[in-house]
Amino acid sequence: MKFVIPLLLLFLLPFQYFAQLSQGGVPFSFEKNISANLKENIPTVTIPSPDVHILVAEDLINDKIKEIPWRFGYPCDIEIDIKKQAIFDLLENGNKLWRLRIYTENALSLIFRFSSYILPPGAKLFLYNNEKTEILGAFTEKNNRDDKIFATTLIQGESVFLEYFEPANVSFNGTLIIDRVVYGYRNAFEYAKG
Repeated sequence: MKFVIPLLLLFLLPFQYFAQLSQGGVPFSFEKNISANLKENIPTVTIPSPDVHILVAEDLINDKIKEIPWRFGYPCDIEIDIKKQAIFDLLENGNKLWRLRIYTENALSLIFRFSSYILPPGAKLFLYNNEKTEILGAFTEKNNRDDKIFATTLIQGESVFLEYFEPANVSFNGTLIIDRVVYGYRNAFEYAKG
């Protein structure tokens, strides 16, 4: 049996983190009465793709060594400040919405690590793919940790939208800074089934 996903995440994201607590729900931009009034040009942060040929060549050797965790992705260090780089909409009731697209060519999946994840009560973070068929979240203040670090699970596709909602009257302003994106170049979903 191959219970490898937790080991893979520890290998690719060298820090301790606990199981994600997701509150469910639907991103606010999906609601017709809200989406009709939102700005349309969502900015894109493009992350360079690693040289997959080199990674595959390394995997041909490393896959034979059973003591080494099976690798499906390559970590890309980057700094993305959601609030500074996303498109911002001030809703009629004073609530706030930030949306940002992250793209890396030919990725099968993406994982995001936040070096600074601090959400006030009522705030919600969603991630979803280009087709809006896969949604992660809502992640809330219940995911706050003393070390401020948070990581998502895999989301399929080369293009992922991050949507951050913050109520009008929050006790403090939230912070969301990504410091690493894991580029999935092998299908971890298929491997886990094997």
